[in-house]
Amino acid sequence: MNITLIGRDQKMSKLNNSKIFYLMILTLATTCFYASYGYGDNLFECADQEIQKEKCIGSSCEAVVFHRDCGATTAASTIVEIRNIGFFKKDKRVMVLNKQVGLKIKWTDKKVLLVSLDEELGLIKKNIFLSESKIGDITIDYKYHNN
Repeated sequence: MNITLIGRDQKMSKLNNSKIFYLMILTLATTCFYASYGYGDNLFECADQEIQKEKCIGSSCEAVVFHRDCGATTAASTIVEIRNIGFFKKDKRVMVLNKQVGLKIKWTDKKVLLVSLDEELGLIKKNIFLSESKIGDITIDYKYHNN
């Protein structure tokens, strides 16, 4: 038995379908917004442990080292960020390693950050996910342990 919608019922069915469609789009957009702007860290239950924080010389920015652990499904990582950069006070990732490693940061000049790693480059190279040498007008230098 086929039921054919006519008139008002047909218009209501189209209206309900469009409401559901727009609700789905809104839900997807909201989820993407939170995940892309860093609010997703709490959404996905990651734990950050701050290791070191160094204030920039003559500026309001700071460099931060932290370990991130997002549970059993992903490897723990070590992240170096420079926070509060420029007029808009943006945060930028400088280095991301796919394991927890020992490293230290130090400002050697107003616009030069030194990242010193405790391991040799050969041992750590396979774990480097991101390594920037310049963020805006800030230069990042790397020093690896030599055994």
